[in-house]
Amino acid sequence: MDVRTQIQSIIKDRALQQSAFAPKAGFTPCQLSAVLTCRRKLEAHELIRISAALGLSVDEIISYPNKPKNKR
Repeated sequence: MDVRTQIQSIIKDRALQQSAFAPKAGFTPCQLSAVLTCRRKLEAHELIRISAALGLSVDEIISYPNKPKNKR
């Protein structure tokens, strides 16, 4: 599954508006839309900015919606 699908799911599940979220991640709404719809490449540094804006690690985004397993 593409990481962009997970990002879209997280935004939807948190009831965020893409247009309001975009500036928090350093994008214009048009840029974020282009990234999430695969019209524009998602760069690694952009994924890091998105993860910071969501308050999640990149690993948590990639594995979304799976919950991290407790380590024993």
